[in-house]
Amino acid sequence: AVHGLGGVSLALPTPNAAMELFEQALAVPPSSTLALAQASVAILGALAFVDALRVMGGPLFRRLIPEWPLSWECDNRRCYEEMFSEPTRPAPALVRRPGNTYSNFPYLLSSAVVVCDCVGASHAFWVPE
Repeated sequence: AVHGLGGVSLALPTPNAAMELFEQALAVPPSSTLALAQASVAILGALAFVDALRVMGGPLFRRLIPEWPLSWECDNRRCYEEMFSEPTRPAPALVRRPGNTYSNFPYLLSSAVVVCDCVGASHAFWVPE
């Protein structure tokens, strides 16, 4: 615990606290939350692995693992470098901005929990076909 102003004890958030919040707020069983967390880690881990293969694997892996489509404008740095201080990794990196990419893990997990909670459920926001 960290002591704040006036001797008030402030608990630091933990990954378990976030998982418990999902489970309580959405009435999602812990097994589902754990499975979604593992899937999110696997997705980002696979992306990191493929990126490492592309960067360190030499020309063979660069041919086997294609670059992002040109229409996505992944090389466009005009706005990003003016707003943020994270340097852009040059090609052949698949993940050009790793800090931005991998910091999206909580959002990936949160959206997966919400989507799985909504699928097949009867909610106020659920639009029937």
